[in-house]
Amino acid sequence: MSFEKIKRDVLVGKLSPIYYLGGNEPFFVDKLCKLIEENSLNPGEEVFNKAVLYGKDASASKLLGELRSFPMMASRRLVMLKEAQRFPKQEWTKLKSYFDNPVDSTVFVMAFKEKDLDGRSKIFKSIQNNGVVFKGKALYDNQIPAWIQKYVDDKGFKLEPEALRVLAAYLGTNLGLIESELEKIFIYLMGNKDRSITASIVYEMINIDKDFNVFELMNSLGMRDHSKSHFIINQMMRNIKDHPPLLIAFQLFTFFSKVFRVHSQRLVNEHDVARELGISPFIARQYLVASRNYSSKDLYRNLTFVLEADLFLKGVQPTHMGPEHIMKILIYKLLN
Repeated sequence: MSFEKIKRDVLVGKLSPIYYLGGNEPFFVDKLCKLIEENSLNPGEEVFNKAVLYGKDASASKLLGELRSFPMMASRRLVMLKEAQRFPKQEWTKLKSYFDNPVDSTVFVMAFKEKDLDGRSKIFKSIQNNGVVFKGKALYDNQIPAWIQKYVDDKGFKLEPEALRVLAAYLGTNLGLIESELEKIFIYLMGNKDRSITASIVYEMINIDKDFNVFELMNSLGMRDHSKSHFIINQMMRNIKDHPPLLIAFQLFTFFSKVFRVHSQRLVNEHDVARELGISPFIARQYLVASRNYSSKDLYRNLTFVLEADLFLKGVQPTHMGPEHIMKILIYKLLN
């Protein structure tokens, strides 16, 4: 079942007796746990009707005792098994009879982190047949901007395109961090009638002080990540003393020359790339990705663009542009 469907059901009081919450994105697991926790019991009912156990310390007998207890002065009980992936394997089989026939007045929430139950097991199938199963998937880089935009829209704020680009490029795919930083901005703008988030507000509020380097720039260019590449070069050009444009241009020429070698020799695995370029297999992955994202025509063109920028920077070829502008235009050309 999807995150949004579970959220809608819980908010209208449609609760399942069993919730299996897992997957490789803990942010969604934490959100659903909190949502169910806040909406399954009325204020004051938690004292006698809520039990929170942790996988490492729990046992089947202790869990069953909590699960089969009747509510006290309430319509239901809430039992939560956190860090369920640490619950002993041999103890799961003892819960099979409960999963086959759960108590209607109990809401049992199992929160998994990092590791899930075997989806082929009888236990999992029983949970699936009589409860709600959610497996949250981590978002890809290209899904983050849309997620941020929806989060901001749902909170009733406006997000300028440049601010969105900065947030997505700097905060990466850590949804918990993104949420935390956005909430700080919301508090800051609470008294602002415009409720508009600009790039300047983002820079001020999330304290972007990461010292980007040319290797991160090459990596983002290799992935053909427009937003991140533009963001990194903008950050680097704020301090050209530490990031000399001539040195960056030289390193970019070396990078695209190596990618061209990988592409022209049609190398397809990291070990072959590492051997050809004399680098480690881990770094070779970067060149392999880039060779897939650029055609031979793109790579030849990019080498000429870097050489052109080098001539501008050295003053050999006249231009009205300053070093910062030359580098920003270069990154635009390399990606398009």
